[in-house]
Amino acid sequence: MEMLKETVRQSVMRRKAALEQERSYFLADWKELSDFITPRAARFLQSDKNKPRRANRAINNMATLAARTLAGGMGAGVTNPARPWFRMTTNDPELADYGPVKTWLYIVESRMREIFIRSNLYNVLPNIYANMGVYGTACMLELEDPIDVVRFYPVATGSYSLGQSHRLAVDTLVRTLSMSVRQLVDRFTLERLSKSTQGLYKSRLGDQQVEVVHIIEPNPNADENRLEAKYKRFRSVYLETGGSEGDILSESGFDDFPAFAPRWDVTDDDTYGNGPGLLALGDVKGLQLEEKRKYQALDKKISPPMTAPSSMINKDASIMAGAISYYDQMQGTQGFTPAYQVNLNLNELVADMERVEERINKAFFVDLFLMMANDRRSGTTAREVEELSQERLMQLGPVLQRIDEDLLDPLIDRTFNIMVRKSEPFWKMGQSGLLPVPPPELSEMQLKIEYISVMAQAQKMVGTQSVERLTSFVANLAAQGQPQAWDKIELDAIIDNYADSAGSPPTLVVPTATANKIRAERAAAQQKQAAMEQAMAAAQGAKTLSQADTSGENMLTALSGAGALTQQPTAQ
Repeated sequence: MEMLKETVRQSVMRRKAALEQERSYFLADWKELSDFITPRAARFLQSDKNKPRRANRAINNMATLAARTLAGGMGAGVTNPARPWFRMTTNDPELADYGPVKTWLYIVESRMREIFIRSNLYNVLPNIYANMGVYGTACMLELEDPIDVVRFYPVATGSYSLGQSHRLAVDTLVRTLSMSVRQLVDRFTLERLSKSTQGLYKSRLGDQQVEVVHIIEPNPNADENRLEAKYKRFRSVYLETGGSEGDILSESGFDDFPAFAPRWDVTDDDTYGNGPGLLALGDVKGLQLEEKRKYQALDKKISPPMTAPSSMINKDASIMAGAISYYDQMQGTQGFTPAYQVNLNLNELVADMERVEERINKAFFVDLFLMMANDRRSGTTAREVEELSQERLMQLGPVLQRIDEDLLDPLIDRTFNIMVRKSEPFWKMGQSGLLPVPPPELSEMQLKIEYISVMAQAQKMVGTQSVERLTSFVANLAAQGQPQAWDKIELDAIIDNYADSAGSPPTLVVPTATANKIRAERAAAQQKQAAMEQAMAAAQGAKTLSQADTSGENMLTALSGAGALTQQPTAQ
């Protein structure tokens, strides 16, 4: 049966409804997480724009502080702008070690880091890490920018839906925007708007909000032989929710998927992730209840409800300090007294609350991030961080790998591709653009990304411990009279491996080919020096012989004579 052909609007609205249905199973948890942890970070309705959710359900802000620490710790430990956190290499180690290739890759890294710093990436990433920690999923867009090369845009939780490919990689983003009529005119021109929105603009209602749908998805009409943007690998469509069938604000496309949706942890083939926020939600809600009960108990203890004889009705009564209440005491009455006594053991309540707060902090890895921050202030290395927090790093290991796959790999890939596309016109003229002309050895070669952040190094340092133990063992054998022990290990490979694990800049380690050339030159120089010394020794010996006294019997003739005598045959 032939499928009915859909219009662009029908296709977009169908996918929007389907993806929002899948997202609906997560919304209830997200709303609770928003209420108790990050009340001003989510947007579940179009009317939520500029109207943040109320923040009065969280009496105790421990979870909010823990989420903030997680966001800061992930930023400092994974993508710290103050130090290199990635480097480019190739799948071929020998090629990566080749001088021109090594230099070109280092230039690429440096210029990409400059672009990241110049853009707003490091302002957006804390928001992404916080949403990952609280909601389990975050989202941001990377768009080309005429000033900063690239620009990043966070997408609020609750305002977007995701779809993923058969490889379980996110490849579809549908988001609902609220834009003013004036913004729509500036962005898309008046002629592209629906008739109703044009009427609002002509009625001078330019600040009225209009709901807009934006979808980025694999393009069913992709055609690499056509130059128009709407035929690129991913199509991007804007339309008004309330528009007519033919109303499309814009239809363009991207060469690479511009949205990144990192997940903290994913169950099976779920599109959305789970994070520390959901793990800690029960404790967070319990802590609010304990905090509320604590204040209620303190209030009743300090200002308890009172009882008084009926004779005091319509008479002034006060429990203020120094106040006097007059009444006629009757037999059998107790007078003006508290209705009941609140025997609150505040220490026990506070101790229990501290235990709950500790569990919340542990769920958000606060202990690990604070320890790393304190240790860095005292000059502690990544190796010492790993030794002090190996168990916690092991728990965080799968999360870091998922961040690499969902966020950092596509971020660097897309940025690199944008830099290449902007540089190619200059390369054709033999000039350097955003990137210098690559060496011919890299033609058709797949590049590889390695991460050298503090946390990535801390995990890699496990391998350097075995290297250090091996070299120490061999050095001890050599010191005990077994120098041949050094013949069993490959020193160049050990140095390269250690430098890689420690995240040392590639310019600090001499390529193996260069090192071998230096060694050959050194050996040749040593051989030349030895030959010169032998020649000088031989010349000095000849000079000594030429100056010897041969006119009479001297030591030489005596020795030669003695030798001649000893060599005469013995008489029989």
